[in-house]
Amino acid sequence: MVGNIIFNSNDFLSLEESILASLLQMEDLEIEEVEVWQSLIKWGIGNTSKIIEKALVNWDAEDFAALEKTIQKCIPLIRYYVISGDDYFDHIILS
Repeated sequence: MVGNIIFNSNDFLSLEESILASLLQMEDLEIEEVEVWQSLIKWGIGNTSKIIEKALVNWDAEDFAALEKTIQKCIPLIRYYVISGDDYFDHIILS
């Protein structure tokens, strides 16, 4: 519940990275970790000026690298070990 309120907020994309990192470290977000991952990607896209207006199908290697750079400090905060194999494949490997 808490996570849904935060990650679906109109202000979510404007969170500072340090605040986002603190949120990602919380144990009581009450949402699936794969949803946390999807929210991190959404935040990263919204905070990467190079790709904010581009459709995913039009991204090139530089665009993916720009996104990675934007979210690099938060990636280790995702608890991958609690994501099911199917969700990991569908939402992390293929996304």
